[in-house]
Amino acid sequence: MNISKQKKFPKGLFIIVLFLIGSLILNAILFKNILSQDGNVETQISNELKEKDSKISKLEDTIKNLTIDIKNSDPGVKEKISNTELESQMANKDVARKFITAYLNYDSNQLKERREKIKPITTDNLLDKVAPEMDESDSENQLSSDLTFTSKITDLNLYIEDTNKEEKSSEILADITYEAKSTEGKTKVRSFVYMEMQTEDDGTIKVKNYVYYPVN
Repeated sequence: MNISKQKKFPKGLFIIVLFLIGSLILNAILFKNILSQDGNVETQISNELKEKDSKISKLEDTIKNLTIDIKNSDPGVKEKISNTELESQMANKDVARKFITAYLNYDSNQLKERREKIKPITTDNLLDKVAPEMDESDSENQLSSDLTFTSKITDLNLYIEDTNKEEKSSEILADITYEAKSTEGKTKVRSFVYMEMQTEDDGTIKVKNYVYYPVN
């Protein structure tokens, strides 16, 4: 009596099956990781938007309170402030205005021109941050890749938020609206700019730090 031998599972097919199973497992793991990363990115973006909205809301409240304080102040409040302090506040505002104007209001696309304008009114660290020195032939010497881009401030309000006589410093908050033009058209932008001011030993006032908060 002939007994038929059990057919062996082809070795090549066995390897292919193992390879396919391994690929399916690997793809499943990768897909799970991608979904997890997408979720993390969405959470991060959501948190950043919430933080931005929170900061803008606080800045709007600060401006509102400062405006109310000015409107409701006693008519003789200026008399209670020394002429020196009043002059100091006005001088700080003047420097802050010049910085904002040079930073956001320009009809030239040259980074070198911005640097020349703000050099006398900023610390060296801030100058290199806002307008780093570059060779004239450097392609990065442009403020924007759009050579037609220009911007013009249409509304600017400055508020003294805090002063420190001992450290000769003050904090100024600017509420700005400016109009930007480019090949894509015209856009009106509102933003807040927080500035830290420092009076040097020689009496020169400079902007030592700033933070830009776009509202829209």
